Amino acid sequence: MIAATGSHDLRQSAADPVVHDRIEALLRVRRRRYTPRCREVIDVLASSGRPLTADEVAQAEDSLSISTVYRTTGVLADLGVLRSVAGVDGVSRFELSEALSSHHHHHLLCRQCGLVLDYELPAALEKALHAAALRITRRAGFTGPAERFDIEGLCPTCTELVANP
Repeated sequence: MIAATGSHDLRQSAADPVVHDRIEALLRVRRRRYTPRCREVIDVLASSGRPLTADEVAQAEDSLSISTVYRTTGVLADLGVLRSVAGVDGVSRFELSEALSSHHHHHLLCRQCGLVLDYELPAALEKALHAAALRITRRAGFTGPAERFDIEGLCPTCTELVANP
């Protein structure tokens, strides 16, 4: 069974302290400070259960201005702390990089509202997908596949709106 995670609502828990320690160490090596605002952005993203837009991050934490969120997510994405996920609406969403998150996952993308949700594949299917990606990349002369299997469709809310206009 494919398990979708996340919801439209944001959870209210902070990132695991180990995640903060790992990010702080990574930034220190790159001679960057792990500021309180960076920590707040990480807390929002780690607790969201799904990739978020900069606007959603700013709305989730009153102390963060939208300009701070844009600047912080840009720097953290450039440093490999965050991963940018492009929605079908052309808006970037951010999540912790897989090196910092607790699981490998893919995304469900709503074609109507732009919502992006995480989902996990069963282990056997994930293994088969990885093997297929490895074969395809080798044939094309690429190395190191990092497969993403994003699925576009309509979220339950948009499906309901289309069914009952």
